[in-house]
Amino acid sequence: MTEESTDRPPAGVRANLNRAQELKWFLYSHREQLLEGILLVAILAIGASQMATLEDLTVADEAGYLRGGLVLTPRSYSYSYLYALAGILSQNLVTTYLIGRSLGVVIFVLGAWFAGRLLGSRVAALTGALLLISLGSPYIWPGIATFAAGVNIAASAILLKWQNARGAAAASVLMWIGAASRPEYWPAAALCTVLAGWTILREAKSNAAKPSWVAVLLLAVVPLLLIGGGAIELGGERTWLAFGQHYAVAHEGDSYWVGWEEIIRRDFGDASNVGSAFAAAPGAVIDHVRINLTRTPAMIRDSLLWGRNTRPGLALSNRSALVLLTALLVAGLATAAAEVWKGHLHRLSWSFAPLAWPVYLIALLSIPPVLILFPRLHYLQTWVAAAILTAVIVMSRMSARMQLGIAAVAITLVAVPLMVSVVHSYTRPAYRENLALVRVLQRLPGKHVAATGLSPELSTYIPNFRMVRPKSTDETFQDFLHREDVDVIVADQALLAGAWSDVPGFTDFDPAAAGFRLATTVPRNIFVLVSPTE
Repeated sequence: MTEESTDRPPAGVRANLNRAQELKWFLYSHREQLLEGILLVAILAIGASQMATLEDLTVADEAGYLRGGLVLTPRSYSYSYLYALAGILSQNLVTTYLIGRSLGVVIFVLGAWFAGRLLGSRVAALTGALLLISLGSPYIWPGIATFAAGVNIAASAILLKWQNARGAAAASVLMWIGAASRPEYWPAAALCTVLAGWTILREAKSNAAKPSWVAVLLLAVVPLLLIGGGAIELGGERTWLAFGQHYAVAHEGDSYWVGWEEIIRRDFGDASNVGSAFAAAPGAVIDHVRINLTRTPAMIRDSLLWGRNTRPGLALSNRSALVLLTALLVAGLATAAAEVWKGHLHRLSWSFAPLAWPVYLIALLSIPPVLILFPRLHYLQTWVAAAILTAVIVMSRMSARMQLGIAAVAITLVAVPLMVSVVHSYTRPAYRENLALVRVLQRLPGKHVAATGLSPELSTYIPNFRMVRPKSTDETFQDFLHREDVDVIVADQALLAGAWSDVPGFTDFDPAAAGFRLATTVPRNIFVLVSPTE
């Protein structure tokens, strides 16, 4: 005799219920799942709001990812597809940017929750997601590694939970998508593909299951499309560029971020990759690794803490989340040590986190970039994801009462202060200078050419503007304005202080005599917008 499904009322009662009563029964029988969904959406919404209200418009890398999402090509990073989706939701490029960055946070937190839900309990997974949005890691720049970390942690959990052909194929595809954003992860994707292929062959030899041709097709096609299209670079050009830039900045200062090749030629001759650089001057590479090692602890701290942000509640939420995360990790280590001491090695995988070994494998793959390139915050995001998943697994091994107690503490000390911070951000928005300037320029109709000392990449957000600056001292400032047909001048404090003083005629330039008038001043007087008199 089979039991009646709890999703619907017993057959004898069902005939006497109307649609409203059946819906009520359905909601009651799924109350835990519905509550979980509501809480998850709330956590994701808080994380997205944090990003949208704190993030200023950035230039360089992130602006490039935005442009890549607006004009997708086979070489576009998978992260750029978030901007493509955001572009469908909004035609305003500022809004598109903020939506895209917020989606990156959502993917990261959702991936961590999904992994925790597959490998742990419902309460622990939600608590882990709450702790994650209270740390600094999901909101760092650039967001490309945030997306990759979320995808990879979800793939790792799938690989562990569903150890069959379909699960392995799904994990492999996700890891290749992550590698299409961060190429240092392609070895993990390749390893996952090998494991998936072995699983398919094992199932094909078994009488219990037929080979999944869909899984075989995914394993073969997805990597070929991403590598063949150029989204994943296997040749190391991107790594060499990153090494050169970080090496030059670490040894000579920020001014060599663009002119890094001069420093590389000086120290490594004709080297064209990290291996040949080590062969040419091993001492210089080792010294660079030493510098990176000394900087790593501070970067780990910065990836977890919010720093000096003064929003009410944010510091309390951040510190409380860090204390809870540390306590769970220490509890897991203590439990694992006790099991080893007692000789109960067979219990170790259930008392601590060797269960999540693929996550640690991916985290280990980020160590070479940290040591050889630079311990940038986005290289450390897989470490943060691994720590969160470890804490979720440790918490899931506790009693239900203890889990609820930890969740209650997290709600009181993490969630409530964080919600206060989000509400405050909408009632008293933080000043963001790039955003303020772009909003002002967006209100000027028509096409314009703007002379500015600011980054030309700001024109990404205002396509009707072309940003220019003097490139030589062979012509006067007035001739430069005439040649470029400049009709707007954006003056920041550096420019007003004489940043272009080496350009002939700039120091004596009279805007009024040249036909320019003050149009508006951006809040806090950081930027001054001057437009021509009509």
